[in-house]
Amino acid sequence: MRIAFILDNIILGQEPLGVTTMGAILKKHGHTVDYFDIPRDRAHWSTDAVAKFQPDVVGYSISTGLHNRYMAYNRLLKSKHPNYHTIVGGPHPSYFPDFLKTDTIDFLCVGEGEWPMLELVEALEHGKSPYEVAGLHVKMPDGSIRANPPRAYEQNLDALPFPDHSFILKFPHLRDSPIAYLMAGRGCPYNCTFCFNHVAIDLQAGRYTRYRSPENVIEECLELRDRFGKRYMAFQDDTFSLNFRYLEKLLPIYKEQVGLPYLAHLRADNLTERMADLLAETHCKRAVIGLENGTFDIRHKILDKKIT
Repeated sequence: MRIAFILDNIILGQEPLGVTTMGAILKKHGHTVDYFDIPRDRAHWSTDAVAKFQPDVVGYSISTGLHNRYMAYNRLLKSKHPNYHTIVGGPHPSYFPDFLKTDTIDFLCVGEGEWPMLELVEALEHGKSPYEVAGLHVKMPDGSIRANPPRAYEQNLDALPFPDHSFILKFPHLRDSPIAYLMAGRGCPYNCTFCFNHVAIDLQAGRYTRYRSPENVIEECLELRDRFGKRYMAFQDDTFSLNFRYLEKLLPIYKEQVGLPYLAHLRADNLTERMADLLAETHCKRAVIGLENGTFDIRHKILDKKIT
């Protein structure tokens, strides 16, 4: 099968790790995958490259605020190349599954999409029914909506392949940047009202906050350094400072085997002096800490971010 992932150019400041992980899984199972961006200016929208690729499935990972742009593009693409299935996923479809009622959408993924996407593509390829895939809401032939049971969160993150980092070769600003993007784990246990995590934690069964083995993370870092020439690691974990015991295992190995500067997203109330020392000793050169608002009551009563 041929799968095209469409990404709005607005979000391509960094590699979309969820999409490229799906791409890696699909490629591993023998499917052909390519990635296309939507220009910022609608006047320059073109579907020619996607149509030339002749996809069987077109996928969109959608955040709220961009959903109308994506669907406008899909209608344009569908008008010129109608013979493909459309699947949407990401935060907006996961939180608003009625989005499936939008015309030109066939399938909607709730939560993490790696295994549902693979199962859907395999079913379509082998002529099996695609309507029973766990984790998907599907538009039936009569136009009705079927909501399949959710799929549990993958607990063994090492079972997932590394993201398809060859993605960056298609986009010069990512290819030529010294910065690599990766995640050591997934999930965040906090309930900040402005963040997707406080909803995502209940979308699927199983432990939401999970970690890759340190050895698996290091192997990906080395691939990014040695194969793609990256010289700075940007960890995209929502709260890198959450688990000190995990960092005590990961970071000394990182310092010894990778040895590159890195960025991490931290939270002020779990950043201890010991952790700060560990980060500094292992080449953390930039720490991103979200204070969100300078007013105590707004942080605690509205944002539900209880830091002082």
